[in-house]
Amino acid sequence: MDLFELEADFDLNIMQHGQDLTDVTNRVLIGMQDLLKNEWKPDLVLIHGDTITCFSTALAAFYEGIVIGHVEVGLRTGNL
Repeated sequence: MDLFELEADFDLNIMQHGQDLTDVTNRVLIGMQDLLKNEWKPDLVLIHGDTITCFSTALAAFYEGIVIGHVEVGLRTGNL
């Protein structure tokens, strides 16, 4: 983000020493639930990729009744 001089609107402080995927999932799910419920209140959440953060964000949006849009570029399959 420094390279492109970008600043995040919110930092969920996800990365912790010694965490596993369950920890990441929980932190993203709880953090996104709070943002979606109390800060953004969007009509649609657009996510990309196939990471645990993508999954957890989609799940948080689903739980809040928010429409989800998913974009996948196909980098691993070579089918762009």
